[in-house]
Amino acid sequence: MSLAERYMEFQRWPASRKVLAFALPSSLVHAGYWWQARALAEQTGQPAAHLLAAAALLWTLTIVGWAAVAGIAAWRARAAPWVAHLFAANHAVFTVVVMHVGTGIPALTWIPLVALLFAFCFDERVGMTMLGASLASAFLLIVVPVPLLDVPPLVDPALGAVEDVVRELVALLVIVDFLLFALVLSSQRVLERRLQQANRMIRRYVPAQLADRIAAGSHLEGAKHERRKLTIVFTDVVGFTSLSDELDSEELAALLNEYLGEMTLVADRFGATVNQLIGDGIMIFFGAPTATDDRDHALRAVHMGQAMQQRMAELRERWFKRGLQRPFRIRIGINTGFASVGDFGSPGRMMYSAIGTQTNLAARIQSHCAPDRILVSHATWALVQDAVPCTPKGDIQVKGLHYAVAVYEVADAIAERAT
Repeated sequence: MSLAERYMEFQRWPASRKVLAFALPSSLVHAGYWWQARALAEQTGQPAAHLLAAAALLWTLTIVGWAAVAGIAAWRARAAPWVAHLFAANHAVFTVVVMHVGTGIPALTWIPLVALLFAFCFDERVGMTMLGASLASAFLLIVVPVPLLDVPPLVDPALGAVEDVVRELVALLVIVDFLLFALVLSSQRVLERRLQQANRMIRRYVPAQLADRIAAGSHLEGAKHERRKLTIVFTDVVGFTSLSDELDSEELAALLNEYLGEMTLVADRFGATVNQLIGDGIMIFFGAPTATDDRDHALRAVHMGQAMQQRMAELRERWFKRGLQRPFRIRIGINTGFASVGDFGSPGRMMYSAIGTQTNLAARIQSHCAPDRILVSHATWALVQDAVPCTPKGDIQVKGLHYAVAVYEVADAIAERAT
C-alpha cells in the first residue's frame, strides 16, 4: 500500500479514532514540555515561568482527558465528530496561551499552520474550528487585561531555549504542512484513478447516462418515479434455444458476449439507454434519464435498429467463416408511448428501468417481427414516416390488449442495402 493510499485509509477513520491517534503521542510530548517548563520556573522564579508551567500541566491533563473520551467513543464504535472539534478548540486555546506567555511570538505567524495541519488530518471544518479558537484566544489575550498575563515573555538567557523550541516547531510545522499538501495531491490523483475505474465498472452494470448522473451526483436516491414518453426497443436472437443445443457452453458464452458487446456499442453511439440484457435479448429506450423530443427519440431508435442489423450482417459473415453454421439473426421491435421510469427494487438493490403497457407492447411487437427486420408501432411510425420509409404490415393481436395494433416494417433497413 502506497503512502497516498495509507493517507486515504486514515481519512476514512472515524473522528474519535483520529483524536485518539493524535492525543496519545501528543500527551507524551506535552508532558515533556511541562517537565521542562517546571524546571525553568524553579530556576528563574519568574511569574511568567510559573504560569507557563501551570498552563503546560493543564494542557497535558486536558489532552489525556480527550484521549480517554476518544478512546471510549472509539471502543463503542462511535464516530463522535464533536470530539474532534472540542479537541481542536482545546488545543488552540492552550497553544495560544502557552506560546504567548513563554515566548511572546505573535500567534498569527503560526496559527494558520496548525489550523492547516488539523484540516489535513481531520477535515476543513475541524481546521476552521482550530483557526477560529486560536484567533479568538489571541484576540482576548491582547484586548482583555489579565494582570497575571501582563508579564514580559521569558526571553532571558536561561529560558532562551523555549524560543528556540518554538521556532523549530514552526519550521517543522511548515515542513509537515508541505509534505501533507503533497500527500493530499497524490491522494487526489489516486482517488481520481479509482473513481475513473469505478465509473467504468458502473457503466458496465447500469446505463451509461445513469452512471454519468450518479457520478455527477444528480441522480437522487429514492426519487419518485416519472411518467415519460419513451421510445422503447427490444431485440432478440431468433432460435437462440436451438443454437444453444448445438454449441458448447464456452463457445456459446463467448459468442453471446461478443453479440451483446457489439449491440451495446451501437446503442451507446446513438445515445440510447441500455436498460437490461435479458439472456439473448436487450431492452433499450430513448427519453430517460436524459431527453430531447419525441421525434428525435423515435428517429434515433430506428436508425439504431438499422445500424444493429447492419452490424449483425457483418458479424454473421465473420462467424460463418469461423465455422458457425447458423450465425445469430435478430429481430427488433420498437414502440413509442408513456411509461413509468425510475428506480425499482429493494432498498439494498435497485434497478433503473421503465415499466408499463407500452413497454410490454414493444416486446410483443418484437416477437411478431421477421428475422433481420425492424418492426415499429403506429405511434413510432407517425414520428418517423417522413424520414424513414416503412411498409404497413397490418394489425397484430397482442396479449394483454383488447385491440389490434397496427405495425410497420422499416423498408430501407441497412441490412437490406448491404445484401
